[in-house]
Amino acid sequence: HQSDTTPMPHDKVGNRIYKYRGVIKDTATRYRRSFALTDKSSAQMAKNIQKIYDDPKEPLSWPN
Repeated sequence: HQSDTTPMPHDKVGNRIYKYRGVIKDTATRYRRSFALTDKSSAQMAKNIQKIYDDPKEPLSWPN
């Protein structure tokens, strides 16, 4: 899997302003999943990637 962040137009939801988009991609199947981020910190990325990997409905899983 590969992951990256990209800037996006600022989107305010409640009291949070999302400034970036995190993307995780399975290079074998080309399946992509993106999520909004308030900053580019590694903690934010890790938290969101963990949510995706822990969701049984997602085709992405921890690489072996």
